[in-house]
Amino acid sequence: MIINNFQVHNTLRAYGQQLAEKTRLTKVKTPLKNGPKDEVILSPESKKRIMAEKISHQIIQQFNNGSELGSTHREILSRLSQEYGQPVKVEKKEGQGVVFKISGGKTSEEARSASPEESEKIERKLFEITQSIVYNNLG
Repeated sequence: MIINNFQVHNTLRAYGQQLAEKTRLTKVKTPLKNGPKDEVILSPESKKRIMAEKISHQIIQQFNNGSELGSTHREILSRLSQEYGQPVKVEKKEGQGVVFKISGGKTSEEARSASPEESEKIERKLFEITQSIVYNNLG
């Protein structure tokens, strides 16, 4: 079998093209190494505060779900009532979410729903109290 010069030349040219393409693909696929990544170091106090915030959101979500209230929930509601100056209850209503009921008198029949402005203030206070209790319980 005789191999002509042009066949050898074409084979070598194809091999060179394949090597060049392989090199280009390798450069494209390898991610460019950017400088060192930023690193954040949190103090134990900051970690505790972040953890307290996450747990507080979960506890408030339990109020929103209408879950059964535990001792922590009752303590939160007790402190909320003390700071608000009147007994405050949290009820879940379909379509409205959480509704705050404020007792004006000695009987529960005299309870009224909080206005939107009052609800907003009570919600902020509820979060503050919850976060405080959780933070103190984390030790």
